[in-house]
Formats: sequence, C-alpha cells, structure tokens
Amino acid sequence: MSLNTATVKEQCNLRQAIDLCARHGIGGIAPWRENLKKCGLDEA
Repeated sequence: MSLNTATVKEQCNLRQAIDLCARHGIGGIAPWRENLKKCGLDEA
C-alpha cells in the first residue's frame, strides 16, 4: 500500500503525512513536487 500526498494535501503537510504513514504501516509514499518544495528535499 502507498499514499499519494495529493489525497491528503488539505489535511496535513509532508512531514505529517510521512509520520502518519509510518505509524499506520503504510510502506510507501508518493509526494507531489509542491509538497517537496514546501518541506525541502533534505528534510523529506
């Protein structure tokens, strides 16, 4: 299972999405470029 961050873009930022995926056993995440720009590639 994986999460595309477009599906949660109004609910949380990239850092929160990553934390939620890890907490709920979702092994993959597909971030949109706009999420990466806001967070920063090194942070992500």
